[in-house]
Amino acid sequence: MTILLQSMLILFSILNLCYTIYQIRKSKLHIDDSIFTICFSFILILMSIFPGVVTFVSNMLGFYSASNFVLVFIVFLLILQILKLQTKISVMNEKLKTLNQVYAIEDLEKRKEKKL
Repeated sequence: MTILLQSMLILFSILNLCYTIYQIRKSKLHIDDSIFTICFSFILILMSIFPGVVTFVSNMLGFYSASNFVLVFIVFLLILQILKLQTKISVMNEKLKTLNQVYAIEDLEKRKEKKL
């Protein structure tokens, strides 16, 4: 892994971490929702500080270069995050649908009571 790639990983990971903390402080992001981003930033920082480990793992898995491994690793983690978010959205949609149905039933019952 080149020095340029290492320094870019460190820089963007620190910027990402700072932005996440800024969003938490402004109450625009909950801490439990930002744990993935914080851990992701720390993992990228560790990968850039210890490139020997990354090179060893990439050689063991058959990658031609450590930068290819870093790219595939980042894509894999982001796909996992997307799956987690899609699951969360599906659960929230079901809850919203149930809430709408309960509200509609209550509203219908109130209208029937007014007519009587």
